[in-house]
Amino acid sequence: MFKFLQNTKHAELISRLKIIFCVFVICFAQLLIGCSYVFSSTLLAQLRKPTSTLKLNSEEASWIASISVLVCPVGLIITGVLTDRIGRKRAIQIVYIPMIISWLLLVFADSYEAILIARIIQGFPFGSSTCEYLYIAEISPTKLRSVFFSTVTLFVGLGIMTEWLLAMFFHWNALSAVLCAMSVAGFVMVLFVPESPMWLRAQGRVEEADRVDKWFGLKRADISVSASRPSNDIDVPYWSLYLQRAVWKPTLITSAFLFLQQWSGVYVLLFYSVD
Repeated sequence: MFKFLQNTKHAELISRLKIIFCVFVICFAQLLIGCSYVFSSTLLAQLRKPTSTLKLNSEEASWIASISVLVCPVGLIITGVLTDRIGRKRAIQIVYIPMIISWLLLVFADSYEAILIARIIQGFPFGSSTCEYLYIAEISPTKLRSVFFSTVTLFVGLGIMTEWLLAMFFHWNALSAVLCAMSVAGFVMVLFVPESPMWLRAQGRVEEADRVDKWFGLKRADISVSASRPSNDIDVPYWSLYLQRAVWKPTLITSAFLFLQQWSGVYVLLFYSVD
C-alpha cells in the first residue's frame, strides 16, 4: 500500500512538472512582449544622447512609443482566428514571427522610418495572451488553473525587468539582436510542447488527444473546460450565448477593469519609464 502511494505521488509530481514546463514555454512569449513594452523607453533615451547619430523630434518619438499599441487590436483578431483554425500551439509559434522580424529590423535600423516599421510589426503579438490563457486552461487541472494563469502576468513583469537589465549593458541595436535570439529560442521551444487536447478533440483527433492527456498524466475529470462543439440537434442561435448571465457579466466586469487600466496611464509610464 505504501509503495502504491509512493508511485502515485511520483506520477503526480511528474505530471505537475510537465504542466509547469509547458506553461513556462508558452508564457515565454509574454516575457518578450514585456521587453517590447519598455523597449521604446530605452531606445528614446539612448537616441537623445549627444553621441547618437540618429536624432528624433518629439512627434517622431511619440509615434515610436505609441504605434505598437495602435496595431495591437489587429494582432488580437488575427491571433484569435488562428487559435481556432490551426491550434493553440501553432498560433503561439506564429506570434514569434513578427517578433523575430521586428527585432531584426531594429538590429539594422538607421532611420526613423525603419524604427517605426519595426515598432508597427512589434505590436501585432501584444494581444497574444488570450491564446496562452486558453492553452493553460485546457491543460491544467481545475484546482491549479488560477495559479498557472498568474504566470502570464508574471512573465510580462520578468520581461520588463529583463529589458531594463540588458539596457544597462547593451546599445539598442545590440539589445535588439539579443532579444531576436531569444525570440528564435522561444519559437524552437514551442516545438517541444504538445497541442491542447481540448482543441484536438474539437477537431475529431480523439486518439491524439488521449495520448496528450496520458503524457500529461491527466484525467478528463481534472479539466472542466469543454471544447466540444454544440450539438446539431439543438437549434439555438449562436448569438444567444452572449445573452447568458455567465457570459455577459464577467465580460462587463473585465471590460471595465481593462478600461480603467488603460486610462490610468500605466502604459504611458512603461513606454516612457526611463524619462
